[in-house]
Amino acid sequence: MERALITGVAGFIGSHLAAELLSLGWAVTGLDVRSPVSDPVAGENLAELIGDPRFQFVAGDVRGGDLAMVCEGVRAVFHLAGLPGVRRSWGDRFGDYLACNVLGTQRLLEACVATDVPRLVFASSSSVYGPGTGKPSKESDLPLPLSPYGVSKLAAERLCLAYANQRGAATSGRGTGNRGTCRRTRRPGGCSPLKTGPARPDGGCGYSSALTPCASSWTRPAPGTSWPGTPASTRRPASWSLMRTGNHAGW
Repeated sequence: MERALITGVAGFIGSHLAAELLSLGWAVTGLDVRSPVSDPVAGENLAELIGDPRFQFVAGDVRGGDLAMVCEGVRAVFHLAGLPGVRRSWGDRFGDYLACNVLGTQRLLEACVATDVPRLVFASSSSVYGPGTGKPSKESDLPLPLSPYGVSKLAAERLCLAYANQRGAATSGRGTGNRGTCRRTRRPGGCSPLKTGPARPDGGCGYSSALTPCASSWTRPAPGTSWPGTPASTRRPASWSLMRTGNHAGW
């Protein structure tokens, strides 16, 4: 049984991605600073996963600890952990964004290199595009981040591709065989129950980089059903998009 590592697993996207991987027969290690025991949102998101013997939760921060340990024996890494928030990234908090989104990503990449992880999918952000034109963004659009947060996510993208393009690199990226990618996520259109998650008071870095559940009155739909107010055929969580990103030959 192949194993995947998901950083930021306690977030909205991370928990859905973990559930999808388990349904496909993978074993999953989930890393997050938010414990399902002490954090109500994490507990709700991971409630369906904790009882599965193929799911292992590890409390940890991408900025510290032994990341190589959680990468041992992993076939693919989905890196969703990050510090979100455009407005909060201005001013003296930018150091937190650098530590989490850039240096945390670099530490994870080093761990992947040390343990010969063959594939990594990095969840970037639509904030790297800047204000946009009102039309759907394309992967080929020129990045023009207009916030420190967007700059930190774009820097992390470039780090991933730099590591992947090293001669003899074990961990692949989009530029080397299309076996891995930097996926730019945004709040899916029409999905009003979602919002960017709040920052942790302690500055911890274990958030899914894009989305967390909003008001407690909204509940997660049952597997295979549609999202509130939106036809199932037109709405998919970003975890589905990440899975499609990773659905290349050899996975």
